[in-house]
Amino acid sequence: MTSYAFDILVDRVTVLCCSCALARSGLTAYGVTHLDMMTQMKVLDNFCMVYATYYYYPYIDFEHFVTPETTNPLILKPTKERAIVEYILNEKWCDEGILIEALKTYLQWFRNDEELYCVADFFGLDRKTLDYWIKEALEDAEV
Repeated sequence: MTSYAFDILVDRVTVLCCSCALARSGLTAYGVTHLDMMTQMKVLDNFCMVYATYYYYPYIDFEHFVTPETTNPLILKPTKERAIVEYILNEKWCDEGILIEALKTYLQWFRNDEELYCVADFFGLDRKTLDYWIKEALEDAEV
């Protein structure tokens, strides 16, 4: 079991997001220890502490495409597909380099087009937008 030092500090149900969700899903190495979490409290939007940053997202889905972390079951980790889809959907979270790295990893090691499009449809991500980012990742020559 992986140990994350700050997980014990989370005391209410939350969903991981941003690079933290991608990292915890095994898609990137950036953002492994710092917690990026969704919040329904607008006042906490972009509130950053040593161990966590909160991002306001009024329509958090706590039920679909998530699993509780073994380190703290109040922390819900998105599936690889949900982490990618939500990262694309939320431009304020999105760093193009991290997204490309995550997509390249996903496409090489975990690719499941049916599941990825299912999650995109569920969360309302336009397939053309998803296809654009997949194409960008496939054409990226950086190692």
